[in-house]
Amino acid sequence: MDSSLPVDGVIMHHWDKQQNEEESEMNINVVGLDIAKNIFHFYSLGEDGKATKKKLKRAELLGFFANYTVSLIGMEACGGAHYWVRELIKLGHEVVLLNARYVKGFVVGNKNDFNDAQAIHEAVLRPNKRVVKVKTEEQQDMQLLHNIRQDLVDKRTALVNQLRELLMERGIVIAKGINYVRKELPLILEDAENGLTHLSRELFAEHYEKLKELDKAIKSYEQRIGCLCNQNQRSKRCPTCQGLASSPPASLPPTSVMAKLTPVVETMPPVWALFPNSTAAVTNRFI
Repeated sequence: MDSSLPVDGVIMHHWDKQQNEEESEMNINVVGLDIAKNIFHFYSLGEDGKATKKKLKRAELLGFFANYTVSLIGMEACGGAHYWVRELIKLGHEVVLLNARYVKGFVVGNKNDFNDAQAIHEAVLRPNKRVVKVKTEEQQDMQLLHNIRQDLVDKRTALVNQLRELLMERGIVIAKGINYVRKELPLILEDAENGLTHLSRELFAEHYEKLKELDKAIKSYEQRIGCLCNQNQRSKRCPTCQGLASSPPASLPPTSVMAKLTPVVETMPPVWALFPNSTAAVTNRFI
């Protein structure tokens, strides 16, 4: 009987802790803010329990909260949210970024902007809320580099597939893989006896120049990513992780090594092209 007392004490202590957290959040003003491109929807409850709803234009938002009572502001993690969180924190507010799927369960009635803001207001008061970590400007810069690089890789893949398909229509088949296209297309353009017309040869040559430009651009972005990672202390520890290369990520692998890689690896970012905010994420992605 006595052995159960510590367990009950732990349970009661945990319940009291959650209750205290809820009470501390209830003691400050809580705001649910549904953000958008131009019109933002504000929802809050006063001390008398009366709901306050406002529509705020984009240009008015920061001015409104600069003169507003310091509050706990909840927002969904969506486009532009990280910027607004940083700006509102500068004004002295406490801002919580919530997972959009988590907020969806608190929507009451038909879906509209004010109901979304009310759902955010309800969700941010929960002790077990799913919070999204706010990105810094440096992390968003790294994400920008990744997104642009991936867009160039997708364009290069589409160009290579188009070249192989168009050549196949002329009876010329190139094996699957971007390295085969790089190797065989110049030879095809120089071969005067393969049946290509003068016009088609010119068009294929123009596409080949586009391919070389995309290769050059992708390499440039990979070098930028490598430079940023070399400036980050956590990224510098990546080579010490099990399963990653021991050499520093200062340059790309030699061409002779890249030529032996599979086409799948060709479309993947290099090992060091990772967000620098988590060493664990590196291991989980490549092992």
